[in-house]
Amino acid sequence: MAARMRRIGRVAAATLASALAAATGCVSKTALVPQSYVIDAPALDAGMPPAVGRVITLSRVDVAPPYAGLSFVYRTGDHGIERDPYASFAVSPGWMLSSAIRGYLRNAGFVRDVVSPGDGVRAAASIEARATELYADLGSSPAAVLTLQFRVLSPAGEPVHELLLKSYTEHVPMEARSAQSAATAWNNALAAIMKAFIADLERALPPA
Repeated sequence: MAARMRRIGRVAAATLASALAAATGCVSKTALVPQSYVIDAPALDAGMPPAVGRVITLSRVDVAPPYAGLSFVYRTGDHGIERDPYASFAVSPGWMLSSAIRGYLRNAGFVRDVVSPGDGVRAAASIEARATELYADLGSSPAAVLTLQFRVLSPAGEPVHELLLKSYTEHVPMEARSAQSAATAWNNALAAIMKAFIADLERALPPA
């Protein structure tokens, strides 16, 4: 009798898990196994940093509350969002975006180093970044969406003024309705945003 009840319990649990996956529409429901994904920093260029390049500071990226958790977020309709119980970021998206953005900046030809605020290094400018959107749209044309707002300020010790304030948004098509496709598209979205931001940053910085 006890063995029969255990079998019934396992079947009920599996049925409930399948029902929850179907209800949430999570793209990873086929596996029903938790998976973790990352937003990668680019490989650092092999060459030496430019001797006359600028040093800039980068604060940790702030992520808007709906997207600050580990679980992947999907938009459902105009106002709804869902969180995938089986797909998540390996660490907080704020930490990963900070690391990745630092890597892109270090590869810029006019940047010598990227440091954290308070390191005591004289910097040409300070950068603050905020992710206001980080989700996958699972509509008729699935796409990963990333919006980053950058604020660039004049060096510490000078009258503070904005050198640049701009938001960048990328909608990158997903090859499939899968968590892996969403992660790949977010990485591609970040690469496109950083290419545009670095070009704007170079024009906004004062002469070396």
